[in-house]
Amino acid sequence: PVEYHRRQTLKNTERFITPELKNYEDQALSSKERSAALEKELLAQNATHKDWCSTTDLMAKTANGQDTIFMHPLPADISGVSCEHGEVMADVFDMHRDGMYKEASYKPYAIAAMIFLQKVANPIETLQALEAAATPRWFQA
Repeated sequence: PVEYHRRQTLKNTERFITPELKNYEDQALSSKERSAALEKELLAQNATHKDWCSTTDLMAKTANGQDTIFMHPLPADISGVSCEHGEVMADVFDMHRDGMYKEASYKPYAIAAMIFLQKVANPIETLQALEAAATPRWFQA
């Protein structure tokens, strides 16, 4: 067809592309470049916050030191352990490790919920339909 343009010749084959495919290819390639540029920009922005770290002294100042916990979605940058300038000191991280790991275990569910809310037009109706269908979530042998 007229709208097909010869792209390149391969061994014993010819390759063609349409303007629509070319446009899609250009968008895909430029999105990778934009993603890399955004990542570089965000890492540079994060680097400007190296003057803060959760320490036992800071934790004691929060709520008068009563029942204060350190929470983090993990992985955490631990000063002197996983990196030179982290966001938490090792003693604070160790003191709150169990609670953090328990809380972090909920992260996949939170991510799944966010994806679900973005993808489904009527989440309540969809969840009610899934519940009413009572379809098993996995098969057991």
